[in-house]
Amino acid sequence: MHSNTLMLQFKIILRGTGQPRVWRQVIAPDTFSFHSFHYIIQAAFGWENRHLYAFSSSGWHSVPFISLPSKEDLRTVDVVDSRKITLGDIFTNEGQRFKYVYDFGDEWMHNLKVECVFDTPGHHAYCINGRGACPPENCGGVIGYKELKALFAPGKPITKEARDIRRLFGWEKGHCWNANWFNIDEANLRVIKACREILYPPAVPTCGYENGVLS
Repeated sequence: MHSNTLMLQFKIILRGTGQPRVWRQVIAPDTFSFHSFHYIIQAAFGWENRHLYAFSSSGWHSVPFISLPSKEDLRTVDVVDSRKITLGDIFTNEGQRFKYVYDFGDEWMHNLKVECVFDTPGHHAYCINGRGACPPENCGGVIGYKELKALFAPGKPITKEARDIRRLFGWEKGHCWNANWFNIDEANLRVIKACREILYPPAVPTCGYENGVLS
């Protein structure tokens, strides 16, 4: 282990979305735990942290399998507590690859690649680039996402099915979901907010976790 903090630049690609490809570039200190990094990825993409997640070397059943331990864990591999392992414990060189899966139902798989390692002290994470809209939560995974893109394709008249989808997701009347939408300033503001909560955590646990364990 090195003694100085390193900054890691990641390219994170959401798999299965077709074109436009949905991806983000994120910089984070290697002292962040994987649990903290989960929050950074959520913020950069625009996920809402409603579901379970895991990091692993090559996907399901690969090791190390890094996640939050559950009181009723049925996974077939030993779970490494994501609060107790840092990015620097795994990522030391450019070109390293990893997987991040979010929502074990919709199964959103993200490819992670370390693009750069900076020998520059830092304590905050940043989103520096990206493309494509984050899928709505609980939209049905890759298949549901592709159906959304077809329903709300640019120039396509709004159908009854599209209006039903608006109501389902609580979107305002006239809202037209755009798969190409990405705003770097909004993404980075979310990441900065997530950093504040990581560095200065609220007293009350959120998102269904109590003391870091799924309740």
